[in-house]
Amino acid sequence: MAVFKPKNITVTLTGDVSKETFRGDFLVKTMLSHNDQFLVARKKRELLGDNKISDLPLVLQQKSLIISELSARVLQAPSWWGSDGSELIDNNVLVAVFEAAIEAEDEVMKKLQGDGQEAKRDLEKIVENASRTEVVVPEKR
Repeated sequence: MAVFKPKNITVTLTGDVSKETFRGDFLVKTMLSHNDQFLVARKKRELLGDNKISDLPLVLQQKSLIISELSARVLQAPSWWGSDGSELIDNNVLVAVFEAAIEAEDEVMKKLQGDGQEAKRDLEKIVENASRTEVVVPEKR
């Protein structure tokens, strides 16, 4: 579907731990397919290993969610990103890319909802106009 085109996002920030400057463009999916959702689940299991998610500290639970989501969403990334961002030591970089990717999805969803509402209004007008139309039955001669 054309509406789900990948979107470019740009980040420029300083790492909270490394103090390095991270600049780069990412191409991210604005919607995950069913297959992508399974990829997210597999990546999450890979990150968790034998650990139950409830046994991990909250910060690791959050990181497993972010990294697994980004592994499916990021199509192109700067070289410093690596394969999925998991080798970075800066939390704020992961979070910034994740938030930008989710924001890209939210924009698409809002547009879809707006388009849907507009279509609904158009249909309501058609129905309203149709109910106002008088049917004229010709008289018999």
